[in-house]
Amino acid sequence: MKSKLPIYLSLWGVSLGAAFFAGKSLSPAIETTETVQSAKSMRGGKSGGSGTFSDSGSVASMASAQARLDAAPMVKKGSTPEEMVADIARYDDAIERNNALLALIDSLAPEEFLSVVDAFRELGITQDRWGEYEMLLTAWAKVNPSEALDYASENTSGSFARNTILSTWASTNPDAAIAWAEANHENKDEANPWLVGVIEGIAPYDVARATGLMETMPRSRERGQALNTLIQQMMMESPEDAKAWAGTIQDEVLRSGAYATTAEAIARKNPAEAAEWLTELADVEALNRVGDDLAQTWYRESPEEATNWVTSLPAEAMGEAAEGIVDRVVREDPIQAAEWLSQLATANPDANFDGSIRELVRGSVRRDPELAATWVSGLSSNEDQTRYYHRILGEWNNNDSAAALNWVQANEQNLPESIARRFLNTQQQN
Repeated sequence: MKSKLPIYLSLWGVSLGAAFFAGKSLSPAIETTETVQSAKSMRGGKSGGSGTFSDSGSVASMASAQARLDAAPMVKKGSTPEEMVADIARYDDAIERNNALLALIDSLAPEEFLSVVDAFRELGITQDRWGEYEMLLTAWAKVNPSEALDYASENTSGSFARNTILSTWASTNPDAAIAWAEANHENKDEANPWLVGVIEGIAPYDVARATGLMETMPRSRERGQALNTLIQQMMMESPEDAKAWAGTIQDEVLRSGAYATTAEAIARKNPAEAAEWLTELADVEALNRVGDDLAQTWYRESPEEATNWVTSLPAEAMGEAAEGIVDRVVREDPIQAAEWLSQLATANPDANFDGSIRELVRGSVRRDPELAATWVSGLSSNEDQTRYYHRILGEWNNNDSAAALNWVQANEQNLPESIARRFLNTQQQN
């Protein structure tokens, strides 16, 4: 696709004054701290049995659980299990709360889980209680997955409860879990949402079977969730294992998604490795999926290496990756970002830089509305141009109506007729 950037945009960056850029290179923006939260689910192992989290069923384990409950500060003597779970859930100390909940779980008979889970849900599943809810469901799935799934099907509308139960069940009896997932999938034209939980349960010990199940799913949000689960599992082994696994996927679109998601995971620790690997693969779809984020992540560590990587990409992938650089630079210096993009677009007329232009316009509209307005004409879509002109000129007019009017009058011939007419008529009325 030929670039629609007019020649004057290329000249614009230079004409602003070469002296401004003399000796000035792209510098990293202020780093932000990326917090990655991870949690290990309390799942059953491959050889797990029908007990709860400990070897329940013995007199000793039941006695131990009761002793731990008796020692819990929030548990009142003579309370029913339903009363206990409510008191535990309301307790402030997270460590004491979780210890007591584990003790309660270990003390429950299989037939008691339904009423205990019901009592817990009546308290309201707040953000702080999701982990405890998962513990209860996981324990129930170990002793009676069918009953747990029946309850979840009747009482929950989302997928969390059922997939949590299916994941636990699949870790000990994959055939039964798969059978349930298939029997309870109504719309056969859509991806089976229950396979997500099954795949999560199978992946730690049979990645080939989990991969095969994922490959049966049509392109969908659910297939993306399954893909993320498998990549997380493979990354726990090693990045090399994840790379090799991604290459075994037969479906071309799914394989590109696996490459992209694996690269994202690698880039959190080593963006240079992720970028080099994706470039070697020459998978344009994968590059376009994550090029933006990868360039942005790498730019924080090494602006020069990140920008060199973007300029080395094929035209089909360059535009997407350039967004990451523009997004970082425009926060500090819109003019510097515009200069870099102008040079890149001039040197690569076949690349599509619409996304980068949108980033530049959005990032500069408040600090430099003239720059933002000038770059709108580089967008390939007339609809996009009209929308951005409305936003920029409206905001500019509110802040400096004289400057906005002068710019519109000077550029009237290059503006969409509806924009020029509407804006100039508004000025005359005022």
